[in-house]
Amino acid sequence: MIAVILDHRLPFLADESGSLLMVPLGTCTLADHIISRIVRAVEGEIFVVPTFAETEGYAQRLAEHTAFDVRVLEEDEFATFVSRRGPQERLLFLDSARGLFSSSDLDVFLDAPRGFHGLRCLVAVGSDSRRTRERVEADATGNVRRVERIYDGVCWPETASAVALAEASAGVVRGIRFGSLGELRSILTARGAICRDEPVARDGMNLMCEAELLAAHERESVRAGRWQANQGFTVMSAGVLLGQGAVVDSSARLVPPVLVYPRSIIERGATIVGPAVIGMDCTVKRGATVAQALLTSGTVLASGVTVRRSVVGGVVSASVSRDTGMGLSVLTNDARESYRVVGADGLSGVRRTRRDGGIRISAKRTLDVAVAALSLVLLSPLLLAAFLLVKTTSRGPALFAHSREGREGREFPCLKFRTMVVGADRLQAELASQNEVDGPQFKIERDPRVTSVGRFLRATNLDELPQLWNVFRGQMSLVGPRPSPFRENQICVPWRQARLSVPPGITGLWQVCRGNREQSDFNQWIYYDILYVRNLSILLDLKILAATVLTLGGKWRVPQHWLLPGTHLDAVEACASPA
Repeated sequence: MIAVILDHRLPFLADESGSLLMVPLGTCTLADHIISRIVRAVEGEIFVVPTFAETEGYAQRLAEHTAFDVRVLEEDEFATFVSRRGPQERLLFLDSARGLFSSSDLDVFLDAPRGFHGLRCLVAVGSDSRRTRERVEADATGNVRRVERIYDGVCWPETASAVALAEASAGVVRGIRFGSLGELRSILTARGAICRDEPVARDGMNLMCEAELLAAHERESVRAGRWQANQGFTVMSAGVLLGQGAVVDSSARLVPPVLVYPRSIIERGATIVGPAVIGMDCTVKRGATVAQALLTSGTVLASGVTVRRSVVGGVVSASVSRDTGMGLSVLTNDARESYRVVGADGLSGVRRTRRDGGIRISAKRTLDVAVAALSLVLLSPLLLAAFLLVKTTSRGPALFAHSREGREGREFPCLKFRTMVVGADRLQAELASQNEVDGPQFKIERDPRVTSVGRFLRATNLDELPQLWNVFRGQMSLVGPRPSPFRENQICVPWRQARLSVPPGITGLWQVCRGNREQSDFNQWIYYDILYVRNLSILLDLKILAATVLTLGGKWRVPQHWLLPGTHLDAVEACASPA
């Protein structure tokens, strides 16, 4: 197997010589990240094919940016190289734009049976939750009847553009010119060649996108900040690593994690706020500031210039700040403190804050397990009675498990006592015109699908007691946003991201605080879910649990400011009208 790596020029750099393979990520370049993962599988030389016109000295610079021996082939040289290979020789193609694959991904090719004479592609099947597709249905008069947003990988997977690795015999690709593995795949498919996709269940990160390259940079910088001296780096202070020959003036201020590559210079009064990587042979001149940014090799930052949340190269004589969506809070060596940039411009100062999120989550989980276990024991006679009542009064199972989305969108079977006739889901479409609530919910006052025993269980909220088992297993919490199925979470993207950042709950702020339920209930649902996530605490959970018991499961409304003093604007007023 012979390795061929495609290199790309970064489109967002003013410096035209910018090469993706030479970009520093953590304590090594992307080239070393890739080659270190394939070196066990290849034979002989490793070839690099740039998809852009080479600048003078490209091969020499690439050799300086990798610890491995590589040979650069221009486009014409690559065509000749392939033509001289035997038709059965296997070529392993790697696209640097999708270069953050794992070593285990190679097993797809190494373990594959011989004799396949097409193109085998490793495809990352995933999605970008920040992107959506929206479908709007309108009636004959143009009035909007329904809006559907889809942004989950199940319904909108990204595949063809996310090819990271591909393997083919030399005869299959002979005479073909291509700039990416996705393009190679398309060309061969159009020619009728056999192309086999091997899916990998994870998102494919596109390093040609500045925001995603910065996300990779942040991840690798945080990892490097936890390491000690290695790979030619020495520790200047906790979370700050210096490469051989790097010079940092004593008056410069470095907030970890920061990596300064060999032969780079940080001059007097400069400020570097991590996660930040200063590439090889860079110069950060007097008074310049780098915040959550990546400087490619050879970058010169002029005096007083600020670079914030960006990837830059060449000579930078003016400030650069781009909103790439990269996070500002990162872990340092001790994993107990975070460094967050503050101030109107994001650069006026740095404060150190304690990270108590882990303690709060652990305490919440401890409370959940203790209360759920005790409740399951004490309520076991009631649970058994309800089980037998449902089982003997209507056809079907006593328990109903419906797929709901938990934390981070992970689906789980949410348990309830069955309160409807068998096949109720199929009947819902026929009753859609009678829906009495807004948003994605479905509710009819006298729902014909509900059994007589089911009405009693719903009225007393006994139907939700089996969810104590979900709480005990860690799929739910006692308090949190209402567990919702996939289709209900497609309505509002920011709301979905907020409510799925915590485990769903048996009860919650919405259940005990909502009012005026016949009007704009969905608006209140969104309002209270986000309010709960923003104010998450054990004390708030205890208040909500007490309110749930005292109001018999939310039969009477509890004023919002009783549970959250200082939040005087009530959702019933704030969301009184759809506007």
